[in-house]
Amino acid sequence: MAFGIAALLENAQTPYGAIMGIWRSGIWIAFFPVFIWMCKEGWLYWIQGLYFSGKKFVLLAIDVPKLNEQSMKAVEHFIATLHGAYKDINWVEKWWGGMFIDSFSLEIVSIDGYIQYFVFCDDYHVDLIKGSIFAQYPDAEIIEVEDYATNVPQHYPDEKYDMWGGEWVLNKSDVYPIKTYDLFEHSLTGVYADPLASVLELMSRIRPGEQVWIQLIINPIPAAPFREKCVEEVNKIIGRKEATKLTNFDYILAFPLRIIESMHNFIFNTEGWGEMPGTSEADKGNFMTLTGGEQQVVLAIQKKAAQLPFNAKFRFVYIAPKNTYSIPRVVWSMMGAMRQFSATDMNGFKWGKLSTVGAVVWGFAKRRKNMRKNNLMMTYKGRSAWGGEMWQTMSDAEIASIFHFPSEIVKTPLVAKTIAKKAEPPTLLPLESPTAPMQTPPQTPGAAESSPPPVTPPQPPPPPPPPPPQVSFSEGAVAQPQQSLQPQRAYPLYSMPGLPPGVKAIRKILPSTPLIQSSHIASGGQNIPSSISSQTPSQTSESSTSTGGSTPPNLPFV
Repeated sequence: MAFGIAALLENAQTPYGAIMGIWRSGIWIAFFPVFIWMCKEGWLYWIQGLYFSGKKFVLLAIDVPKLNEQSMKAVEHFIATLHGAYKDINWVEKWWGGMFIDSFSLEIVSIDGYIQYFVFCDDYHVDLIKGSIFAQYPDAEIIEVEDYATNVPQHYPDEKYDMWGGEWVLNKSDVYPIKTYDLFEHSLTGVYADPLASVLELMSRIRPGEQVWIQLIINPIPAAPFREKCVEEVNKIIGRKEATKLTNFDYILAFPLRIIESMHNFIFNTEGWGEMPGTSEADKGNFMTLTGGEQQVVLAIQKKAAQLPFNAKFRFVYIAPKNTYSIPRVVWSMMGAMRQFSATDMNGFKWGKLSTVGAVVWGFAKRRKNMRKNNLMMTYKGRSAWGGEMWQTMSDAEIASIFHFPSEIVKTPLVAKTIAKKAEPPTLLPLESPTAPMQTPPQTPGAAESSPPPVTPPQPPPPPPPPPPQVSFSEGAVAQPQQSLQPQRAYPLYSMPGLPPGVKAIRKILPSTPLIQSSHIASGGQNIPSSISSQTPSQTSESSTSTGGSTPPNLPFV
């Protein structure tokens, strides 16, 4: 057939003639299934591309209080809340509307040793992120920022910078869990050893100019199929035979035999005859004969099957100037820190063979490494759920063990945290109107006559206060003062206090309940901006700003 097609193409004078020759010869019938599959996949790719192009995405920087007293359950509840983005998509919505399940990107980024937490999501999921975080961390601060991934070279090789990265994948089948946070707590003393502490400590020790990015793409999936997969693996371990599933046709064929067996049991009184397959005692497995370690593995798989599942992709990127670029100092150290989540009898992480730069060692290695660097940069920047390694199913507890806010025992100095403690304002707190003049307390006539006001000598007027720094606003950008009042630092000034170098804020997101600093309560509301009193509670929650944390007092956010 191959020689016939080649001869047909050689005799054709034009592409149209080649197509018509293939059509008349009937050779296209052998490729018809492939052609239908290509048309189906091409249509789905095109219609989902249209749906994706109409979406708008935001990057949220999240800071939590220094004294984070919340347990790891709070982060697990936050991850479980993101599972609410899952919905059953019918045939029309998928093949005609191009709909697909939205993903979330959980990121931990270190720029010049300054660590920041980010969440990348659709603009209509901002309220879901905001509500789930403020519900567990009322004193947290959320700021919409520009994408930090655009501040580095996008194509490699580059003259000044070099890059290394890849994706972490699981060692075994994804039904086996990794070590979760509950295994890092001492059973007697209750002391919790945060596994992320060493990761944050290594990320804070990178040199100026270096950047380390960790990205976890999660996509909620239905729980029933993954639970069935876990049950199949448990039955395989304990030796349980699954019951045979009979169809209606099997029941019809077995009906006469069942009548004969029933008559035999009634005459000879033999119980147990005629039982349907899969109901004998031998089918229950041998769980009690397993070793203690094997029983723990079975219980761990069953525990993961009971939790909410997510499809996940785990990426790592290291970018540095060529004079400070060091793979052993950064990459090998980070891989060693990730070993904490591994268990030889359950699961762990390893570098993926299809996306990791270091996996290429032969066959045009330099060119292939640069191709993988560019592909990894493209998929990371686009927060792609399709590029890279295959999906891996992880539970909400596993994701919370990898991505969680540092607890109060973590002493890493450059992790972004809120500074001021906040609380709700008193209900009867007197507020001054911005338009009403200050009213002096009334005085009695007797007191005014008996005590005349003292005569003070005229004094020169005080010098005018220095003008505030001029702030210029532009659409989609952060207000930047023309003169900086901060002390000189050895590293570049932040675009706003509390954010890594080069990360620019767009707007600040506040909780639905207006919060004020504890210093305002102690001073009786003297320091509260008067503009708050002229707004309704809903307007205050969206437009007013608090001076705690990473927001400067002179830069209002809209």
